[in-house]
Amino acid sequence: MDFNLELKATLAAPVSRIDPSTNGQVSLSWNSYPGKRYRLQYVTEMFSTAWTTLGADITATDFTVIVTETSATQRYYRVVLLN
Repeated sequence: MDFNLELKATLAAPVSRIDPSTNGQVSLSWNSYPGKRYRLQYVTEMFSTAWTTLGADITATDFTVIVTETSATQRYYRVVLLN
């Protein structure tokens, strides 16, 4: 008996988007996988390694996560996939 199985998959490249508004709010969105957990972090200086977690971890319920954030200072953001 022979058994030959090949599985190929293509994952879409992550897409993130930052939309600032005039009232100091920022809308952050990124492609996600439902059920996966993400952590949103920021720094205020470009080359800083001291990332601060913004709020609680986020469990995606859809293929896009959108977070609205209010900040009075310039920030650099990153999204970390936890699982």
